Amino acid sequence: MQGAGVFEYLGGIYSGNFEKNIRDGPEGKMRFTNGSVYQGDWKNGKPHGQGTLKDLNGNVFTGKWEEGYRYGSGTLNYFNGDTYNGSFKKDNLVNEGSLVLANKTTYVGSFQKGLFNGEGTLTTRAGTFFGDFVDGVKQGRGVLKQNIHEPVVYEGTWKSGYLHGFGKLEDSLGKYEGDWEKGLKKGKGKMTYKDGSTYDGYWLEDKRHGMGDYECPKGYVVGYHGEWSRDKKNGKGKMRLSNGNTYDGGMVDDLPQGHGVYTCKSPKGNTLMVVEGKWVRGVNEGKCNVTLFLKEGGSSTSFTYDPEDPDYADFALPAFFPPVSWQDGE
Repeated sequence: MQGAGVFEYLGGIYSGNFEKNIRDGPEGKMRFTNGSVYQGDWKNGKPHGQGTLKDLNGNVFTGKWEEGYRYGSGTLNYFNGDTYNGSFKKDNLVNEGSLVLANKTTYVGSFQKGLFNGEGTLTTRAGTFFGDFVDGVKQGRGVLKQNIHEPVVYEGTWKSGYLHGFGKLEDSLGKYEGDWEKGLKKGKGKMTYKDGSTYDGYWLEDKRHGMGDYECPKGYVVGYHGEWSRDKKNGKGKMRLSNGNTYDGGMVDDLPQGHGVYTCKSPKGNTLMVVEGKWVRGVNEGKCNVTLFLKEGGSSTSFTYDPEDPDYADFALPAFFPPVSWQDGE
């Protein structure tokens, strides 16, 4: 068979040019039995050159072909409204290209084996990510900027699509710089809150956990150095109050608990008082050792205070709490 003609194969019907009984030449059309249609250039019985294929699912590719494969530059319009424009190699999306989804999500960057691989920019309704991808997910370094519910900016490392490793995050709560694991703060990091307070220490599952330093210049508790558990002061620690008083001892759920030493001004205000004893939810309980230091001369006197002893009926320990309620520095 030589020249233009029509031939019915086992897999479909071809109309176009033949060279020595082989499909070869421009503008040949093949209607496959599965419903797919290819029209374009042929060589040695295979699509080769420029051509368009509409497959049985309704996807349409227009571009370069080589030995029956999509190979080189081309545009693939998917049946669902998605569009890819870029490079192909043996039917796979490779090298540089752009993908626009029907929901307006766009990706511009590097592809390998049909997936985002390498550096690229992903833009969604929520925001934009620029950075590294591996097999379609964020992995490596990258910058995320979102503004759907609140402004969010993250710059750092990623793994399997999660914030993972070291990174900086700025959102409605403030600024965090430190370690991450699977999208949550974990490890060492510093948080600067919107009200000016800071926490510098260890984290677990997005909560302050382990040793850490808390500073809150505008709060009742202006500083705390010690142990944390599940975002609360738990364990041993030292707390500084806005009135100059300090507490050094056990803590449970942000309150003095167990053995501790409270250093404060005496109720009369002319001496420094050190109270050592047992605390229950921020209140001294039972007997305690009290040391009074005079301002002038530095002399001191110590005694054991017993709230049930009538001899101390006129003696009152200073309250740990301020006149108004407080919680975590407020």
